[in-house]
Amino acid sequence: MIILNLAHIMKLRGIAVPYSFMKRLGMSHNVASRLSKNQATNLNLKHVNSLCIALHCTPNDLLEYQPGTTPIDDKHPLNTLKKDSSSLDSMEKLRKLPPEKLKQLKGWLDGLDA
Repeated sequence: MIILNLAHIMKLRGIAVPYSFMKRLGMSHNVASRLSKNQATNLNLKHVNSLCIALHCTPNDLLEYQPGTTPIDDKHPLNTLKKDSSSLDSMEKLRKLPPEKLKQLKGWLDGLDA
């Protein structure tokens, strides 16, 4: 089953209160509440577009595939929508790095742009 999993990208982006973030994007209380609680029953492409722009991501980053009762082959394209929680562990490590290590990391990241 394909689900909207905003919690994953919100944690990666360091957004602690997704509801407030979505309200700042101009979403109504109902939409922001449903999306932040993963209770959305349908997706408005306008909202998906706003989220993708604000979070600097693609719709694939917002969607997640969770295997259901219908088995699919390991090579099926839907498997690319499975999320890896190890990236969330890395974000926690980043938050705990001392300032000097963050400066070193920034220097390394700046070198990747070249």
